[in-house]
Amino acid sequence: MARTIFITACIPRRTKGVDESREIQNVYFTKRISYDQFNPEYQRIHRQGGTILKIEAMGS
Repeated sequence: MARTIFITACIPRRTKGVDESREIQNVYFTKRISYDQFNPEYQRIHRQGGTILKIEAMGS
């Protein structure tokens, strides 16, 4: 079984308000990925303007 890690990240998401003004809301999520997929996931999060808050390594 491959090693897995849990990452908690925050990505800003633009939404339209009721008065047609742009609002930015942060979306927080936790995702379980394999150790090999960390680099592409890291790049995807940062490309969207987000940041990784916590990385939790799980055993085998």
